[in-house]
Amino acid sequence: MTRRKRQLGFLLQFLSHRYLKVMLYANGPRMLECPCSRSCRRSVSLKCTLIATIGLLLYSLFLYYPSQSIVEKNFDRIYFYFKNVTPLRTLVESDKSFHGHFYISSSIPAILPSKHYHVHEVANSKQLEKRDNINDLSTNNNVYKSKIIYEYISSRDKNNVKFPLTAFDSLYSIQNGDICMGTNNLVLLAMVHSSAKYFQRRHSIRNTWGNINMFKKFDVRIVFLLGLPDDRSTQIQIDEESSKYGDIVQGDFLDTYRNLTNKAVLGLRWIFEFCPHAKRIVKVDDDVFVNIFTLLDNVLNVFPSDHRMIRCFHAKPGSAPILRKGTKWNVESDVFPVYKTWPMNFCYGFFVLETPDVIHELYQAAMTTPFLWLDDVYVFGLLAEAIGGITFSKLNVAYLEGHRALKCFTESKCHSLTAFARNDKLMNNLLSGVVKNYGELVKNLTGSLSLFL
Repeated sequence: MTRRKRQLGFLLQFLSHRYLKVMLYANGPRMLECPCSRSCRRSVSLKCTLIATIGLLLYSLFLYYPSQSIVEKNFDRIYFYFKNVTPLRTLVESDKSFHGHFYISSSIPAILPSKHYHVHEVANSKQLEKRDNINDLSTNNNVYKSKIIYEYISSRDKNNVKFPLTAFDSLYSIQNGDICMGTNNLVLLAMVHSSAKYFQRRHSIRNTWGNINMFKKFDVRIVFLLGLPDDRSTQIQIDEESSKYGDIVQGDFLDTYRNLTNKAVLGLRWIFEFCPHAKRIVKVDDDVFVNIFTLLDNVLNVFPSDHRMIRCFHAKPGSAPILRKGTKWNVESDVFPVYKTWPMNFCYGFFVLETPDVIHELYQAAMTTPFLWLDDVYVFGLLAEAIGGITFSKLNVAYLEGHRALKCFTESKCHSLTAFARNDKLMNNLLSGVVKNYGELVKNLTGSLSLFL
């Protein structure tokens, strides 16, 4: 109680400041401004202070009880500015990926609980230490195993170096750390990167290729990796989904396209912390159907002795252009500014098979490799290049969808392990085609075909 009284005292002290300006943003700019200047009448200043006090006290209450907080889930930005005080952290106004974070000058005491001082894609205290040393790192070529990483570090803006938020802070909104417990023969962990709102896609995967109950001789586990939705009702549904299936891992960041790298790094971290004994890890998107039977046959019999291996739809150095304008995949001008194509190997991330001996190193490399929002290039390109010693190998995966996918999987033994499927009907038809054409393999892996009748 004493601590709360002291915090309330600090709050009232600063709210009485004559130059207080409070700016609230919710799904677009909305501003409540207190023009408490010397020219204002006393009544205006008092009214302004009272309004700001009530608003901030309500916000403080919501933060003490985050499960009830609608404000925290919907306000993208909250700024506190004081005259002659420069904010410690600034945001790019066009960036819409910030969510529920609190930005405040270092001269202002901690009024609200410290667990809510989340900083997304902006240096926190650990990241600031990294930034302080970035000039030393970028000028010392011996620090890096790769010349490419040295060039990448050197080219980035030294005054605005960022690192993945999830490499440092423990940002699990839903953890489900027991998914991989209770098994000593975990052949495959499938980590599905899913958008928070795509409940039906996750349901389709659980009922088709991701049905882990099909396999009796060994264990398979599936995890759906999400960020936070932008509305409370969707989060309630996700909480219910997690309670029912126990296969959701959710990060405490907004689930947006620009946050895919934060999601990917959180996935690496979760595997390292809770599932390091999986023999293989497959990263897959939620709109992809997987021939799980051929995949398991490959893992068990075709390449069981893989070491430091990443198998995927592989882009070789110099084969993929760096897009700088005109598309949604644009990158900043300081990213490899003298290159027109990506100078390192990377994987197109809709389906990537990894050996577990690279997971921890990839996660650790994220702590010293500046942020790039293209998750495929960042994780399977920059991080893989940073740790070195990884072999890339091509997998039989293709961009099949719609009629082409259905034809390949139902009329014959399809050459591809994957196809894009964004609805229940296509998912079910693709699974039926696999069972029909790979009946003997399916029976060997599951023990019976009766499961699919």
